[in-house]
Formats: sequence, structure tokens, C-alpha cells
Amino acid sequence: MGLLHNGDFGGLTSGRLENRSIEFFCLYFIPEDPQNLDTRFYQKEAQLNEKSNELTYGAFIIGLYLL
Repeated sequence: MGLLHNGDFGGLTSGRLENRSIEFFCLYFIPEDPQNLDTRFYQKEAQLNEKSNELTYGAFIIGLYLL
């Protein structure tokens, strides 16, 4: 499956995940090299992911950048 244009914010999306907030997180916040993972960030971010269905897309994105 190729990448699709995300009309809302001009980003790219693979369109593979049902929750576009989680998809955004996966596309932009998971590094290719596992050694670059900062577990402290992902422990905090997991709480945000759990609430992703309750938050608007914009609120989720802002929450990510505030972490």
C-alpha cells in the first residue's frame, strides 16, 4: 500500500490504522533505529495513546509535542 496524502494537515499517511492519532504517532515518533528509543518518553506517551479515542486529533498532536 502506498502513502496517501492527509488532507487535514498535509502530512503523509499510510492509511493502515483506524485511529489516525496513533498512526501519526507511529509515523513521526518511532525511530527507525531501536537504539534511539527513549523509554522515559514512551512510558509517558503510552498514557496519551490510551486516551487517543477520547481526544480530538488536534489535542492529541499538541499533547505529543508537549511531552
